[in-house]
Amino acid sequence: MKHLLLNSLFLLLVCACQKENVEIPDTGRKLVINGLITTDSLLNVRISPSYFFKDIYMGWATFPEFDSADVRFYRSNTFLDSLNYSVQNNNYDVYPSSNYMSNNIYPLPGNEYKIIVKRTGFPDATATTIIPELVKIEKVDTSRIDVSGSNFIMNCKIEFTDPPGEKNYYLFNIIKIRIFPWWRAYLAFDCHDPVIEEELCSNSGSGSISSVVYDKFGFAFSDKLIDGKKYSLNVSFKGSYWYNDIYYPIPKTSYIYYFRLISITEDYFKFIQTLNLFNATYMNPLAEPVMVYSNVSGGYGIFAGAAVSTDSIFLHDLRK
Repeated sequence: MKHLLLNSLFLLLVCACQKENVEIPDTGRKLVINGLITTDSLLNVRISPSYFFKDIYMGWATFPEFDSADVRFYRSNTFLDSLNYSVQNNNYDVYPSSNYMSNNIYPLPGNEYKIIVKRTGFPDATATTIIPELVKIEKVDTSRIDVSGSNFIMNCKIEFTDPPGEKNYYLFNIIKIRIFPWWRAYLAFDCHDPVIEEELCSNSGSGSISSVVYDKFGFAFSDKLIDGKKYSLNVSFKGSYWYNDIYYPIPKTSYIYYFRLISITEDYFKFIQTLNLFNATYMNPLAEPVMVYSNVSGGYGIFAGAAVSTDSIFLHDLRK
């Protein structure tokens, strides 16, 4: 009886562990458009091909790129510009940099923009977005608390007024720039304000010039709690006068902290939400699959607009 039970258990395990082949059809590659066009930057997007799971994957930071795509922009259905290929900058700020850029066109608030991308062997990819109206930072109040040595905590209140009677979505981040030698990075900061709905996080990344390490590079929220109200967003960050927070001395220098309140489209807000869900579950084979939001027809990706309001504070190195 014992042997019969063991044999039955063995057969059950063998049957349960049998490999089952699941055929996933290869439907071909499509164009991928990744672009958040902002009022403070020239028109720019990243164009790349989609992946099939059997394709050779070289890592998230080495997306393949095209140097011969036809990338055309339209404003209110009127041809505006053809974007030119630019050599990829490998110093990423969270996501791979754009590889197609206009020479002289900046997006304007309240305008509709359409992108059409063509390349031989791929279906045409198109997407449309509207640049939101600018919501300005009206005031920045700060209070500094010196902690120890060259370290301090800066508490900040960023005041703005949400336009009434419409859905508005925001992204907020802080950029730190050292005056000399020049260095730029998204700043790790905390925000426990009740309006916050989504965090944009990364464990590591790189700034425009040299490597940096950061945890949070932005917070996203809607106006569902503040519709039509004047509001002060509360954030704080830890500062230091040491290079890259690694403790070896450098000459005295000064810093500028740029506070950026970015009015984004609902499409981009949905993209952030689903991207966070994907990042939270992709390592769990039993989790419900998450499709990252896309608004591109004939391809994949996100094409969205943003109006950027910026204010800044200047901090001088007070070390003796």
